[in-house]
Amino acid sequence: MVRGPHHSFNIETQRVSGYAMADLGDKGDRFHLNMGARIVDTVQRVMAGALPANPIYISDESWDGSNAITNPDVIKAERHYTDVLPSMNLVLDVAPDQKVRVSAARVMSPPSPYQLGTGAQYNFTRETNTAGKQGFAFVGGSGGNPDLDPFRATQVDIGYEWYFGSQGALTFGGFYKSIDTFIQTTTTSITVMDDFGGSTAGFTAPSNGAGGSIKGFEVGAQYAFDFGVGFNANYTYSLSTSSTHTDFARDLPIPGVSLHALTAQAYYQKNGLEARLSYSWRSSAVNGDAIGSVFSVLDATTNKSVAYGVFSRPYGQLDAQVAYQFTPEFGITFEAINLTEESQETYLQFKNQPFSYMNSGRRFMLGGRFKFGG
Repeated sequence: MVRGPHHSFNIETQRVSGYAMADLGDKGDRFHLNMGARIVDTVQRVMAGALPANPIYISDESWDGSNAITNPDVIKAERHYTDVLPSMNLVLDVAPDQKVRVSAARVMSPPSPYQLGTGAQYNFTRETNTAGKQGFAFVGGSGGNPDLDPFRATQVDIGYEWYFGSQGALTFGGFYKSIDTFIQTTTTSITVMDDFGGSTAGFTAPSNGAGGSIKGFEVGAQYAFDFGVGFNANYTYSLSTSSTHTDFARDLPIPGVSLHALTAQAYYQKNGLEARLSYSWRSSAVNGDAIGSVFSVLDATTNKSVAYGVFSRPYGQLDAQVAYQFTPEFGITFEAINLTEESQETYLQFKNQPFSYMNSGRRFMLGGRFKFGG
């Protein structure tokens, strides 16, 4: 693995913003309207290390692989962009126990510093080719992207809420998000010079996704009984599309957005004792973590790069927590995470092509809380 100065980076961000806001609706009115706009002007400078086209590698042991670089390049990138972000929120009391909410907004979120500034990293392994020659071969790499755009979207939400009993509620909402830009992680095949005249492998880095949309609805319910038992549950349906495509499919869903998602929790809370059992589940989705959403492989027959979609398999997790407050000053908490030892898996485009597997097993944590003074 080549490591060195290219791992250091510096990001300077100058952001100037201003906003205007208006509120309509007095305390006794059946409606409340809030609307306004925010203007954000951003200047961003990124200085990061990168491997040059013809790096010189150093290795001080015969077994350790290349571990330093003598001539790192420096990437300097400057961006200047201005965003106008209007928003509107309306709450209407249609009955003493019922509300309708309508909101619309233009939103923006900048990329993370690590996505922008992390320099290129090339990984090598010691190999012996068919002719008996020994050396270091390029086996893959990763890096950041100083030219990433912020996440930008226009979104509309409409919701209905019905409150009943002392602590009960039913909610229903529909939403639509028109996404201009988002960040995805892709792996492309590149060739890097090594001891064997150059090897081709995957290089993983974030890139700009050229827009898409998310539409759907969510249903929620919650209730708390007087004797301490309660529950809450939520189901979300999200249909998403993007301009991302592979050699096998077009208009892939937005990375990390599942078509179906469910969360549920039951709890008891009384006389200093708190006990909770939580379950969350989501259907398959285009992968949204560091592994990436698109993985390209060089076809040895055609010598062309073939792009596969990376999908996360459905995943569910069961957690539990028990806490007891012995005195106002002292209490303990016990947590159990992933009780059913579910694994997180991905596959390449087709379900019979496994790609990655991770299982962290069950995890247990015990903690205490002690309050000093009054």
